[in-house]
Amino acid sequence: MATERFQSFTVAGHQLILNITPYRHNVYILTELAACQIVAQEVMSEQEMYTILELLNHYPAYAPYEALLAAISPQSIDQARAVVHEAIEDKMLDQELRGLRNILRRCRRILQSFHLDIRNLYQLGYTLVSRP
Repeated sequence: MATERFQSFTVAGHQLILNITPYRHNVYILTELAACQIVAQEVMSEQEMYTILELLNHYPAYAPYEALLAAISPQSIDQARAVVHEAIEDKMLDQELRGLRNILRRCRRILQSFHLDIRNLYQLGYTLVSRP
């Protein structure tokens, strides 16, 4: 089973482990471990997994809109970048990002268990932040 490991952003000594191989019914699992014990665990869809993976890979910087769009679609990063720039020029960015925002809303609920949240950086992208 393929996994990605990340140091927890909230508690020293904790690790986040994202299984990037699907379980039954195409679900993926994000787990927080401390001293080999499960602290938190959440199940997610494929699109949620790719979105969270992209945010984790860019942390502590932000994940640009185009990187997130490319992660959840068959578009390349260059194609997604062109779509984002055109949407900004045409003042249609809100409409273009509607699907991504719906996925991010679901990701926020998943990440609450890990004391993480997602913040929007105006016309740039999204970043992970620790929640108190």
